[in-house]
Amino acid sequence: MTELASVAAETQRATDDIQQKTSGGEYQFGTKRAQIVDYQIIGHTGAETNTLIVGQPFQLSAQIVCNDTIPMLAIGFMFRNPQGQNLLGFHSYHEHHINFGLHEAGETFAIIVDGVMLLNPGEYLLQIGIADCRSDYDFTSLDSRNNLTKITVVGKAIAYGLVHTQPHFRLQQVTVPDSLEIVLSHMARALASDVLQPRIARILQITDSLAEPDDIVEREERAWPGEARFVATGYTQRMLGRYAFAGAEYCRGARVLDICCGLGWGAHLVAQYAQHITAFDRDRVALAECQARWHDPNITWRQGDALDFAFLGDDRFDVILAMEALEHFTAPQGAQIIAEAATYLRSGGLFIGTSAFPETVAEAEQLRSTNSFHPHIFTRSELENLLQPLFSEYRVIGGWMFVARKA
Repeated sequence: MTELASVAAETQRATDDIQQKTSGGEYQFGTKRAQIVDYQIIGHTGAETNTLIVGQPFQLSAQIVCNDTIPMLAIGFMFRNPQGQNLLGFHSYHEHHINFGLHEAGETFAIIVDGVMLLNPGEYLLQIGIADCRSDYDFTSLDSRNNLTKITVVGKAIAYGLVHTQPHFRLQQVTVPDSLEIVLSHMARALASDVLQPRIARILQITDSLAEPDDIVEREERAWPGEARFVATGYTQRMLGRYAFAGAEYCRGARVLDICCGLGWGAHLVAQYAQHITAFDRDRVALAECQARWHDPNITWRQGDALDFAFLGDDRFDVILAMEALEHFTAPQGAQIIAEAATYLRSGGLFIGTSAFPETVAEAEQLRSTNSFHPHIFTRSELENLLQPLFSEYRVIGGWMFVARKA
């Protein structure tokens, strides 16, 4: 047999082998301490599809359920040709060192990657794998789903040189916590994490160094977590915790918008987890202080109006935060902010906020009357009535936090 015939025979053998595997269905391996239970391919039109177009954006997602505690979960998506060669892949850890955090048994969530199709027209096979990834060379396969489905790529062939991709990974919690106890438990875990300690120390060091409240704190209702009045009551943990919880649970790899960012320490905490944060406030002085103090490369500080997000242009976000913000507006203004947030969220995105949401109007009025900075306190039912027409899922948790998901 000539060398050319030998190569042709080997190519045909590989083709037959991969086609046999495909016709017989997918094959799996891994410890199953976490499992891929569903996946989705979304084309550039936003519809589910198995046909992708050269040069056009697309989205892959995998729904995962944990059967055990997973300290560092990583995911990879791979397109292979019929001969079994890996041609286009996205890996959360090896390429980007994204930390999706610790996940416990019983948790269900999705990991999503947005990319651009860089393969030329043809037929390809999709593989998805998840691992407990301790380093580039030390990992345990949890679930590898090979030959999941055939992907057809269409369009005009392009002669590429070096192919370089910049995919956008993000984690999307499938479940929203239904009790304050769960939120507080996850909050405590986030606050105790090693990765967040330098940022917490930085915030408390700055606040401890302030002998007197500065002009911003006096002019607006701004607050530093390390102020003695908060430390004495334990409220410091709640102040830091609301951002730590949102960051660790919902903002990993996400594009985040922080409404009414104030003194910026909340955005600084969330920057540990987010791909990028746009943090805005109406106060130029406060923003100047943020820019001078917090130097996270993944934060953009903007001046803007919470009642009109038009200054954000075409930007859309995976998560929008409104921490202790709504109470600073009238009832119609608060409704407008919620509507703006719904408009500027991506599909599946989350709107997360905190304030006091009492059960009765009398309680709300009593709270409002004690603070001149609070023109309106929303009751739980008021807030739910505003969220219901705009979000497919929402919860008001413990009269303090809300989490709402856009369809």
